Amino acid sequence: MEKKLHAAVVGATGAVGTELIRTLESRNVPVETLIPLASERSLGECVSFRDKDIDVCVLEKGSFSGIDVAFFCSTEDIANRYAKEALESGACVIDTSGAFRLDERCPLVVPEVNAEDLEDHSGIVTSPGSLSIPLSLVLNPLHEKASVKSVVVTALESVSGAGKRGIQTLEKEITDLMNMREREEKSLFPRQLAFNVFPETGDFLENEYTEGEIILGRETQRILHAEFPLTATCIRVPVFFSHALSVHVCFERELSARDARAMLVQTEGVRVVDNPREHLYPSSLDAGSEDEVFVGRIRQDLFSKNAMHLWIVGDNLRKGGALNCVQICEELMARDLLAVSEPTVF
Repeated sequence: MEKKLHAAVVGATGAVGTELIRTLESRNVPVETLIPLASERSLGECVSFRDKDIDVCVLEKGSFSGIDVAFFCSTEDIANRYAKEALESGACVIDTSGAFRLDERCPLVVPEVNAEDLEDHSGIVTSPGSLSIPLSLVLNPLHEKASVKSVVVTALESVSGAGKRGIQTLEKEITDLMNMREREEKSLFPRQLAFNVFPETGDFLENEYTEGEIILGRETQRILHAEFPLTATCIRVPVFFSHALSVHVCFERELSARDARAMLVQTEGVRVVDNPREHLYPSSLDAGSEDEVFVGRIRQDLFSKNAMHLWIVGDNLRKGGALNCVQICEELMARDLLAVSEPTVF
């Protein structure tokens, strides 16, 4: 008999939480009880799940009683404060906040790439960042064939990567500009984003890189179990949904663009759109609300047979967030790994 889940979603009214609930429904995950959790600001709101409106509950002590799996689609602070309580209540935690992504005790999983890492979980499984997921999906078959030597990434991040507030901020900026109103001084973004781009999507470190640029490399290495260097520049763009990555990758061995394209066509979770002469290549609009990661502009480097360029686009709320978490849950169930008998102390 198929196990029926009692699930909680922390951050249920946020951008990723809302998408996660939709995904649980669309993929027919056997959820018997769904508990949407959020802060007091969301009190009085409800979420729709299988034609029912479910009242949002305030996240507090005791919220995880009787829960099998707790999805954390919240801030790192909330995950750090409440994940331990969820574990102590007997729930398996699937976290997308980023709080545990570099913790070696917590598997960092893209199911199509490294599902076997789930075998070693001790209560918390973490879903990678919305850039690491599409990058790892595309690099994995190429790395297995020719061994990645180094990667340079230019990431173009949509405003939904900053949550609902990011979407609302861009909408307001566009409206204000079209109505000749000045931009508000207090804004989510450091610079005007409407009709603009700027190379800042997080806090800068002492080495002049942002934290996200450094973490992208570390996460990709963990997922692929490899140690190749990766350097990134992350840019905020005035697009509502889908992140895009321009990738230059060097290999230890020669790999033709033709062979790379053929492998990617066969890769689960990847869709190749690559006929630029006919203007066929991935765009942000193409990837929106799609489960797959799109890749195109696959071409040999002009100066090295061991290098190539790729253009990758994926919906950051879908596969880059909610869907990956749900797939982790499905994989845990398939492997009978959902129950946590002796969780690690966090």
